[in-house]
Amino acid sequence: MAKLNKQKMKKLLIIISVIVLILLGIVIGIYYYAMNNVESTTAENKFCETNSDCVVFGETGDCNCGCYNKNFLPEDSGGACFCAAPTSCSCTKGKCEGVFDDVVDENCLSNAYNCDDFSSQAEAQDVFDKCGGIDNDIHGLDKDGDGVVCEGLS
Repeated sequence: MAKLNKQKMKKLLIIISVIVLILLGIVIGIYYYAMNNVESTTAENKFCETNSDCVVFGETGDCNCGCYNKNFLPEDSGGACFCAAPTSCSCTKGKCEGVFDDVVDENCLSNAYNCDDFSSQAEAQDVFDKCGGIDNDIHGLDKDGDGVVCEGLS
């Protein structure tokens, strides 16, 4: 009788092992299907043939900002997070890629000018504004902090 129970236990253990392996295979299959489906959607959103297929979506600070195929835009901005929105898009090797214009003037990185370097107040004001205005008066052109620079120039 003990021998019979051992045989039944072995069969039961084999059946349980097979069921566990089948369930594990199903879970792994679902995982791979889901991951491949997400990658396919992302690739479709970015696919392009010409520059006109690509558009900028969102603004700086939106999680989904970037370049997408104009026919497959994200449904929403994705909330707030760090994302620098490109100024334009181009189709590069079949994928929409962001183009970021270099807007930093090297003369805005250090104190390079004095009011005497400018021929007019308007010229000095233009440099001040391009370098960030009151928030970044790197040249010290706005002595009284009112946003108007080199007030002694005409």
